Amino acid sequence: TQIESDSSTTSSPWEIQVDEAHFKNVRFLYSDSSSGIIFNQSIGVADLRFDLFSLLNKQIDINNILIDDATGSIDLWNVKKESKEDSSEETEWKFSAKDIALTKVLFDYKNSSSSKQQATIKLNGAYVGVKVLDLAQRNLVVTKLNFTNPHIVFRDSQSVSVDEDPIRQNKPVENNSTWSLACNLLDITNGY
Repeated sequence: TQIESDSSTTSSPWEIQVDEAHFKNVRFLYSDSSSGIIFNQSIGVADLRFDLFSLLNKQIDINNILIDDATGSIDLWNVKKESKEDSSEETEWKFSAKDIALTKVLFDYKNSSSSKQQATIKLNGAYVGVKVLDLAQRNLVVTKLNFTNPHIVFRDSQSVSVDEDPIRQNKPVENNSTWSLACNLLDITNGY
């Protein structure tokens, strides 16, 4: 007896659902040269609760994130975008987060585009209430910021390097630049 295969049947991709994720002592690197971003992170503990986690729809919506004992960096740069007729049909990932709580965090930010901005952020504790976080559209709207013992230094390309950063050397910081922040509620305890 010969069995004929049914060529009309197609396999469908698997959908993976995740409600919660718990990590301990994790290191990861995300690099997307077509979007101009490298994200490097080392995390002691992370707990995540998801509203939606869909690999098929390329969408992750996080209800809350709790991160403890983390170090990392993000580097951004401008990328020349291809015209619409030359671009691929690839759908971009959608990512959002609502509530972010951080303890013992040291993070470096670098913008290698024409602005050449850099920042070092050290937080003993932070809570961020997020209304909108859309990485694809580069949009962040915050409803509440609460920092405990923050130490944040912004610098331009003419400033000291990350290795000479006063935060890393536990030295006082001179403020020679002005920044503005729009937020519904901002609470800072013991910041400098």
